[in-house]
Amino acid sequence: MSYRIDQDGKGIASLLECDTIQYKPHRFPWHLHPGYYSFSLVLDGWADLVFQDKVMRVKEGGLVFIPANAPHQTIVEDFFTNIIIRVSTILTDQILGHSTKSFLIRQQYASDIFLAWYEKLRQDQRMSLQADLVRSFVYDMSALQVEEQGRQQRILGAVDKARVFMHQHYGEAIQLRELCQLSNMSASHFQRRFKQTFGISPIRYLQSLRVDRAKGLIKQNFSMTHVAYQTGFYDQSHFNKYFKLLTGMAPSRYHAIIQND
Repeated sequence: MSYRIDQDGKGIASLLECDTIQYKPHRFPWHLHPGYYSFSLVLDGWADLVFQDKVMRVKEGGLVFIPANAPHQTIVEDFFTNIIIRVSTILTDQILGHSTKSFLIRQQYASDIFLAWYEKLRQDQRMSLQADLVRSFVYDMSALQVEEQGRQQRILGAVDKARVFMHQHYGEAIQLRELCQLSNMSASHFQRRFKQTFGISPIRYLQSLRVDRAKGLIKQNFSMTHVAYQTGFYDQSHFNKYFKLLTGMAPSRYHAIIQND
């Protein structure tokens, strides 16, 4: 059952949906939800939410915020059960501000808060009171969003320390444990957060950084042995392997091309 409250006399409901829905395998087309901000808690299963700038995998316990003007595609490979609470942007814009940025919160306490509100909104069908409940619900979601943004900024700061360290010491032997210590994270946590932040693993980031620095030295006509040593590769063979992997050609071939330009 979906509850509808007439907010403005023009058929715009402040609460459009408050339901539990299970989806079967389906690839939804690109779409958005005009006029409504969506809050969704995944109960079981999983799905990929594809946005213009990222792919967000949502699974059990994930609390998702999707603004009205955020085009996205939902891909369900097996099954996906979630609670959806969809609120008019007339209300959410006042509290959350106008945004097209989506959020994913994986904290248990956030799920608990959302579930408690879901039960309140489902149980209270008195129109005069439910409008106030919806507003209070959005205020609580706003607080969760602000807290998540702060947490993400702290994570970004932590993994960025490791990134900066790579740029400063790429010519040296860098161990994963050093990067973890800088970020104050376990190895698995650090690698996962780094990839979420920068899109690739720490080791691939470092390899890419070294190869780019190597290109600069090759252009200055340094010997390949010198280039390999200066950019942190173990030896000439190690250097050749990753240079070719990331550029599609051997260092000598790259040197010949730029000399002929």
